[in-house]
Amino acid sequence: MGFGRTVRAMAMSPFIGQQLKSLLSKPNHEDLEALAGMMNDGSLTPVVGETFPLGATPTAVDQLGSGRSGGKRVVVP
Repeated sequence: MGFGRTVRAMAMSPFIGQQLKSLLSKPNHEDLEALAGMMNDGSLTPVVGETFPLGATPTAVDQLGSGRSGGKRVVVP
């Protein structure tokens, strides 16, 4: 995963039917400030699907990888 996966995908692009590109993001300070404001005033709240104790982290990761949705998985130390 990570950088190596991106390099392999870009190297394969000319030989497969899909155009694979890397995705880079540039933080927008104004947007981040707006999100922080919404979090502070309570108008933006995450949907927590399930919480897990630290020892159950592998289970949380497995559920994340399964594609099942229904909120964020939260690991509580």
